Amino acid sequence: MTALNAYNTCTSDPANDPYHAYYAAVQAWQTAQQNAVTTYNQAITAYWAKVRADFGANNATTRTFSATSTGSYGMTAMYSSATQYGQASCPNVTVSVGPPSATIDAQVNGGSWIGDPATLTVDPGDSVTLGWRSTAATSCTATGGNGFSVSGTSGTDSITIPAPNTSGTYSISCTGAGGTATDSLTLTTRQLPNFSQPNITYSLSPTFSATTGAYDWIDVTFNTQNNGGSDTKASANYQFQFDRNRDGYEYTTTGSLGLLTVNQTVTKTERVTGNIPFGNARVQVTADNTNAVTETNEGDNVRTLDLTIPPPDPGLSLSVDKIRVRQGETATITWSSSAAYTLNCQVYGPNLTINPSGSSGTRVTPPVNATSLYTLECTEPITGTKFKKTTTVELEGKLEEI
Repeated sequence: MTALNAYNTCTSDPANDPYHAYYAAVQAWQTAQQNAVTTYNQAITAYWAKVRADFGANNATTRTFSATSTGSYGMTAMYSSATQYGQASCPNVTVSVGPPSATIDAQVNGGSWIGDPATLTVDPGDSVTLGWRSTAATSCTATGGNGFSVSGTSGTDSITIPAPNTSGTYSISCTGAGGTATDSLTLTTRQLPNFSQPNITYSLSPTFSATTGAYDWIDVTFNTQNNGGSDTKASANYQFQFDRNRDGYEYTTTGSLGLLTVNQTVTKTERVTGNIPFGNARVQVTADNTNAVTETNEGDNVRTLDLTIPPPDPGLSLSVDKIRVRQGETATITWSSSAAYTLNCQVYGPNLTINPSGSSGTRVTPPVNATSLYTLECTEPITGTKFKKTTTVELEGKLEEI
């Protein structure tokens, strides 16, 4: 029965096999080595064969088991029936169970799993799931608190992330026959987003009413920045208000700022049309007026700016009938304004001061004895805006007889 020699590490008991049904068995690792060392739960394959010499039949089968603790494992193959019996025994195989492992993985907002991160930074409002896994362990527990719940040697848990601008540590400890293993993850939540107080500028239409002096429109441009520590997760809106005379907002509209990343600035322009008078106006812009975004500072979203809108050009004109005169001669000054609004004007020059009562007039200068500068200066009384026009009368040179 040389076929049995292939399994010469095992012994059979043919004396108990009157029908010459010899039994042989061999126990081997996946590496096909005897007396090897394995790790926790590595499969050990037991193989046995039944050889029936009288019939020449050969039947074989396998069984596997896993070693869960350090020790020696052997195998005996047995066969029995009403008329047959036989057995074969194999030598022990030594198993050394190594230490367990423990691992924490993370998933943010349902995305791909991040394998065994030591640290992880997330935005406020993010959804975080922690998963734990182990080998060679019989139990795992959470340590360090922070709401991390662990049951069994593997699983997942949806956690509450730390408060904005803070960190928390999530840890596990897994124990097995070979000892204890730990792993931890430090999770940091970024600072909340925050909208800066809007910056406001304006520009006026180049056209205006000839009868009232009111502009056709005003463009108000404003910008706001996310100067916080994280991106906004919700789309923010703004509210724009305009007050023509600082006596109550007559114009209100809203718009969208959208989603803002960290340090992103959004610029918007609103145009208010129809009868924009010069004088004292007021603008108010509110970022995130519906409070869609939770911010670091909710108190700096509003900017109110008082505007002093200058009057339009009054169309001043100042001229003289002679630009050169001889010493002691006079000139006639003519002035006018096309302004539809009130102006306080004065014409002045050497030995001359005139306070006109109308929008135009003329006056003869005193005798001119030197080159003279004459000025028309008008002040708009509401805003204090000043307008000027000037003209010059030059003195001709004196001819001397030789």
